[in-house]
Amino acid sequence: MIDPRRTPERSMRRWPISVAVALALALQLFLPRQASIGPAWLMPVAQALLLLPLVLSDPVRLRQEDTTWRRASLCSALGVLVVNALDLAHLIIAIATGGKVSAREMIVAAVVIEVTNIVANTAIFWEIDRGGPFARNPEHPHPPEHPDLLFPQMSDVNDTSFLTCFTDYLFTAFTLATAFSPTDTMPVSPRSKMLFMLGGTVSVLSVTLVAARAVNLF
Repeated sequence: MIDPRRTPERSMRRWPISVAVALALALQLFLPRQASIGPAWLMPVAQALLLLPLVLSDPVRLRQEDTTWRRASLCSALGVLVVNALDLAHLIIAIATGGKVSAREMIVAAVVIEVTNIVANTAIFWEIDRGGPFARNPEHPHPPEHPDLLFPQMSDVNDTSFLTCFTDYLFTAFTLATAFSPTDTMPVSPRSKMLFMLGGTVSVLSVTLVAARAVNLF
């Protein structure tokens, strides 16, 4: 049975992802210097570039399909995901080589990296699944693309009746980051499986290596 609360209008809302990216951007101000692969402004600028197409195209609700803005948003989200992984690698190297990183700085870095990982994956899932938010709309003139994610409400990969919204992708990214593996939503496309692998790797390293090391120092 289709949930009547899941309307096309709700599935097209853009403001939740805009708010999530803005919050992740604000968190970068607290990222310790030892966890940055470059200048302190690198990650904030990368996330600002992700937020820019969201705001300029329409920060509240998608009203017109624009592949240019969609590609810009997707490329920016992928850039944030990669830079975030490199920040984690830089922090791990600093810890392994005896760099001066306090327990507090490790905890803060682990939290910032983990939250950024969740937000970036949420944005990517939202943009790629079934061709993006416009293609998922049942009123779209063209049929949606093959699903990247198989939600439990879908009977199979050919079931396009389930209208997803921001919360579905946020929950998928959150459970991936906390369980280090798929939970109720399964990746079914090669690109989504690669994203799950990268997101899970970043999460398990930030928790088991960085956070655990910080606890030992207290």
